[in-house]
Amino acid sequence: MSRLFRSMRCLGILATAVTLLGASVAQAGFIQTESDGTTLYVQNGKLRGDNAESGDMWSIIDMSKGTITMVNPEEKSYFEGTIDEYCSSMRTMMDSMSQFMGGMMPKPAKKSKVEVVKAGPGGKVAGYDTTRYKVMVDGVLREELWLANDQTLLKELGNPQNMAKFCQCAAMETDYEASSEYQSVMKAGWPLKTVSHIDGKTETDTEVARIDKTDIPAAKFAAPKGYVRKPISAMFDSMDMEEE
Repeated sequence: MSRLFRSMRCLGILATAVTLLGASVAQAGFIQTESDGTTLYVQNGKLRGDNAESGDMWSIIDMSKGTITMVNPEEKSYFEGTIDEYCSSMRTMMDSMSQFMGGMMPKPAKKSKVEVVKAGPGGKVAGYDTTRYKVMVDGVLREELWLANDQTLLKELGNPQNMAKFCQCAAMETDYEASSEYQSVMKAGWPLKTVSHIDGKTETDTEVARIDKTDIPAAKFAAPKGYVRKPISAMFDSMDMEEE
C-alpha cells in the first residue's frame, strides 16, 4: 500500500465523528504535510492526497457523497466512481490476479490474533499531544501508532460509514489492519505517526510534520478543467494490462 493511501486510510475509521459532526457548523479546513512531502487537504468531508513527486497521480475522496477520484496529470484524465465501485473493482482485480497466478499464489494464512495496547503519552507530533498505541499480531509487535484526539481536526470528517467502507477496502492486503481490534483503536484519535515492525526491521511509514488550519478553495477538491473523465473500473483494467 502506498504511503499516500496509508495516510488516507488512517483517516477512515474515526466513527466518533458521528457525534462530533452532528449539527455543528463546518470549520476551516486544514492542510497536513508529512515528512516526505506528501500533502493531505481536508475540509467538509473531502480529502485530497498529493504525492511528493510532481506528475504523480493524486486522489480525492468525498466522504459525504461516497465518491473517489484518481487524477492522472500525465494523461490529463481522471478516474471517478463511488467507493462501492472502487472496492468492487479492486476485488475483481485481485480475483483475476489470483486466477492468473494459479497455484503460485500463497494460500491465505490463518487469522492472526490482534491485540492493541495503549502504551501511554506519545509526546507532541506536529504540535499536537498524542497517545501511543502498540499493535501486536500473534504476540509480536507489528505497528506503533501516535494518535491525537483534537476535536477541531475531527470535525472536518464526512460520513463515517463511507470512511469505514473505504478503510476496509484499502486494508485488504494486510490481515491485522482489517481486524476489529485495529479498526477500534482508530476511533481513538487522529493518526499523526505510524511505525511498522517487519522481520526485525523498523520503518516509519507516515509522520506528520505540520498541520495548517485554513480555508481551502473548492477547486482543490475537483479534477482540473479539460481532463477526460473515465469510470473508476477503467483504472483497474489498465493495471491488469500492465500485469500482462
